Amino acid sequence: MPTNKKSRTLLCLGPPHSGKSVFCYILFKFLRHLENDACVMDGDYYSPTYRRLRVNEFADPDEQGCVYTTPNAKKLEKLTEENFRNIAHSIHALIENEGVIVVDGLGRHSSSTESLLQLAEILIVLCPIRFDIEHGSEECSYIQDGRAIHPFAFYRNRCQKLIKITTHYHGDKTAYFDENRLEGELYDLDRDVIKKGNIDKIPMQTRDTILRIAEFILANWV
Repeated sequence: MPTNKKSRTLLCLGPPHSGKSVFCYILFKFLRHLENDACVMDGDYYSPTYRRLRVNEFADPDEQGCVYTTPNAKKLEKLTEENFRNIAHSIHALIENEGVIVVDGLGRHSSSTESLLQLAEILIVLCPIRFDIEHGSEECSYIQDGRAIHPFAFYRNRCQKLIKITTHYHGDKTAYFDENRLEGELYDLDRDVIKKGNIDKIPMQTRDTILRIAEFILANWV
């Protein structure tokens, strides 16, 4: 197991409502199931999923010390980009777990996202199948050379270790992971699962696919 935190830190990015928080939590659970001393860290201080929920109400007792929540941004007088960077890097530095550090990142790209990218060598980008490139990318600042582009293209050259995941919520029931192309699809990443801590409510095909992603990461990148 590498001791360098950056080499075993996995950052999850993508537009809002793409399933990032649910994916991160399930991936974290499977990494621990595979006997990796993994932890999960809130990286979105503007809308932190794990902060809003009570950890002791959704996480198993042996997981609770491995879920790193963030300060409540609403109680900070000014959450500047510099403050964000200092808080994120401080929490990351304080993590004592020796396994994979899964960071649930921001939906909108900004200097704060850049701060999180400095912490990680593994990047997973999730994006809904029906993402509107013109309007969605503009709102999320996925802009390159003056034009809005898909988040997969926007983050393509940011990490050598990059997995692209397309998500579905209704209709399509597709879940797979292609290890050669480093891309896949998942469906029904229901946020209620985090509230209740019971991932059995997630479809088995989606769970099995996330398990394969966890196995791939441990076998090839960590």
